[in-house]
Amino acid sequence: MKMNKIKIFSLIAVFTSLFVGFEKLNAQDVTKFKCLKTLKGHKYSVNSVAYSPDGTKIISGSGDETVKIWDANTGKCLKTLKGHSETVYSLAYSPDGTKIISGSYDKTVKIWGEE
Repeated sequence: MKMNKIKIFSLIAVFTSLFVGFEKLNAQDVTKFKCLKTLKGHKYSVNSVAYSPDGTKIISGSGDETVKIWDANTGKCLKTLKGHSETVYSLAYSPDGTKIISGSYDKTVKIWGEE
């Protein structure tokens, strides 16, 4: 049980450091965190999430074989990308935010973007 608490605190610390800067992170900062929004829409577990480089969108990959693009401010699902035939477990934005890359248990990597 103690190990799980350490892992959870470590994950929180990593995500917190991305937003507030590692030098500002301490145990007291973590206790101030609260859930700001819950995004619902996937049918199965969510395995990967990422913010767009400009912070306006969030992408999520799921066991339902989809990638969803969300509005980071409203939490509204903007688009569902379908094309994988198995669980999506890895996601990332391109540095310029114009493309999304996804990895799946179907042994493929897909690059998504506007035509």
